[in-house]
Amino acid sequence: MDRNGYLSCLEAKSGEVFWQHRLKGKFSAAPIYAKNRIYLFNEDGVCSVVRPARKFEILATSSLGDEVQLLASPAIDGDAFYIRTAGHLYRIE
Repeated sequence: MDRNGYLSCLEAKSGEVFWQHRLKGKFSAAPIYAKNRIYLFNEDGVCSVVRPARKFEILATSSLGDEVQLLASPAIDGDAFYIRTAGHLYRIE
């Protein structure tokens, strides 16, 4: 994943590219892997959930709402995400 939302799936051993996809928005937060899912939060507070597999699949997309600026990487504790934006701290479970 790069800052502009380009996401790639490669085989580590050979470097073979299985797929590439561009998600909307700019990304500062690090991707999070949990419970066989990859969570990707963009700077506008939109979370895309992707299955880590050789075929690209978005499982879900959700938003924290309008006028949210998210630059920090969320944290996980148990089944909860802690998400710090420019104006709020969210706990989503």
